[in-house]
Amino acid sequence: MKNKGPVENFSWDLFEKDEVHKIGILDVRMMNLDRNTCNILVVQPCAGAEKENLRLVPIDHGLSIPDTLSVCSYELAWLAFPQAEEPFSGRSLAYIESLDIEKDLAALE
Repeated sequence: MKNKGPVENFSWDLFEKDEVHKIGILDVRMMNLDRNTCNILVVQPCAGAEKENLRLVPIDHGLSIPDTLSVCSYELAWLAFPQAEEPFSGRSLAYIESLDIEKDLAALE
């Protein structure tokens, strides 16, 4: 994927809160325990785009949906973003409310 590099090379204030929240929502949903700063890429969809067009793309989902919760360590880099402390937007809340856990469980079985 064409990208500008991992999120660790950028200042946290370059990203909208929904970008940070979407990574958190995904990781909680998939129980991903390894979302370090090298596992989030920064993408700028349009050449010369402004701040609001920077996107975060999660990669490396190797520790998702674990067999056991006895993992000794974990990293959730997005928890360190100040945006993680902000309230969810209506868009993020609508997405969360649309999730169907029963359907997800059936697909996983």
